[in-house]
Amino acid sequence: MHVRPSRPTRRASRLLLVLALVAALVPVAMPGTAVAASSTYYVDAITGSNTAAGISAAPFKTITHAMAGAAAGDTIVWCATERTTPRSGSRSRSP
Repeated sequence: MHVRPSRPTRRASRLLLVLALVAALVPVAMPGTAVAASSTYYVDAITGSNTAAGISAAPFKTITHAMAGAAAGDTIVWCATERTTPRSGSRSRSP
């Protein structure tokens, strides 16, 4: 004779089945894999050097050099150490 499981037992079985399926579909990080950290590069056209490290204490000289070493997600900070003024004869726009 076949005995049918009780209603709570059937619910628990269904719940476990659903949880097992969800767990199988969720990607799990593999041991030893890491997300690459983003870098911040600094550029200063006045005091920088393209042979420097690109850090705030030793910035690059050109934005082109910083862009060549940057990857997706990196930040480039332009350090303004000199105030620029318009050349004589140029027109400035008023807001």
